[in-house]
Amino acid sequence: MKNYLLITGLLVTTTLTVMSCGQSKKDQLAEMQAELEAEKKVNEFMDSLDKAALIQEQDWQYETTDDEMSGKKNRFANKTSNNTVELDFPYEGGTVGNIIVRNNGNGDEVVFTVNKGQINSIYDYDSFEVRFDDNPSEQYSVSESSDGSSDIRFINNSKKFIKNLKASKECKIKVEFYDNGSFIFKFDTKGLKWE
Repeated sequence: MKNYLLITGLLVTTTLTVMSCGQSKKDQLAEMQAELEAEKKVNEFMDSLDKAALIQEQDWQYETTDDEMSGKKNRFANKTSNNTVELDFPYEGGTVGNIIVRNNGNGDEVVFTVNKGQINSIYDYDSFEVRFDDNPSEQYSVSESSDGSSDIRFINNSKKFIKNLKASKECKIKVEFYDNGSFIFKFDTKGLKWE
């Protein structure tokens, strides 16, 4: 935000300097007022974006798209973790988790993704430890995506997982990363609307 203000201030100063060569003081004042009004609108817009970003971080995000091939509706609900975890090089800078509930017309699925890092894979049995509210934690088996992406896992028994998401206020998911150990992602889950 401060960068936007600095850039806007530099533009106003440069514009005023260039315009002052050959304009009357009345014209210069009118131009300055117009520039200040434009700067005010930019600041208001940036403030509204900041507020929208805060709201998005707190609520489930929903999207519906049309599948052009099947004609079915694809529905998605996405929730980003409240926390970031710090992984070692080359994934430093904060890793966030996402829970995505989706239905591509063939039943509900739950997908867990991270923006950085490689989720560890044990070929015999992959699972996440998951805790809803103050209930005891449970192991949920997970599956890799068909393309083998290391930043995505499908949570098996999606029906039970979605039921718990809808009934809970908080979810914690413990994920093991390749060469980085285990980390817990925390989610505010209240308010999921999924039928």
